[in-house]
Amino acid sequence: MKAFDSYSPVTQQTAQALKKDGYETACRYLGAKTLRLPNGLTPIEVCALHKEGLSIVSIFELNPTHIGYFTYAQGLRDARNAVKEAVWLRQPLHTAIYFTVDFDAQEQDFLAIFRYFEGVRKNLGSYRLGVYGGIHTVQKLFDSAIRPDFLWQTIAWSNGQLFDRADVYQNEVNLMVAGLGIDADETRVANFGAWSEQKVKKSIIRRLMKR
Repeated sequence: MKAFDSYSPVTQQTAQALKKDGYETACRYLGAKTLRLPNGLTPIEVCALHKEGLSIVSIFELNPTHIGYFTYAQGLRDARNAVKEAVWLRQPLHTAIYFTVDFDAQEQDFLAIFRYFEGVRKNLGSYRLGVYGGIHTVQKLFDSAIRPDFLWQTIAWSNGQLFDRADVYQNEVNLMVAGLGIDADETRVANFGAWSEQKVKKSIIRRLMKR
């Protein structure tokens, strides 16, 4: 299945064009509500994507481009904000929020990275943990006690290799489709933590039935 990720918001017109080009999932960044990020995913964009039949993958990313970012306290903060965003967007429970390691992590970096994801796990509640990074990152986390629920490997920092347990593979970067700058992704399993309009409706019904 073809997916794309983009820092920029997707309009309904752009969603239509991407759908016609074969894309079925939009991977978008959280942060519009809690952090006032201008390009963060909003309820209006969610409606536009779902109206065109595109499912959504949620990403939370601030500045994970250096090892100094990765602390237990930062993991707690990031997960807390990500959950607030997901609830605001009516993202169903048990779908994924991906957190990123956006640099070429080395062996000496993983103690700090593990601590960060321990913090994320603690505050993630019923949402499922997704991790984005190069091949070394996804392999190390898969083999760790943290064991993310979903792995998203990027072509960057992967030396042309693909980890066979990756759920999503970012295989092209810096593309322009329908006027939108995107990276292209290949989903390799049926369930990679995305959420659709149907899942949102089911989630709302379940909540109403519990009242």
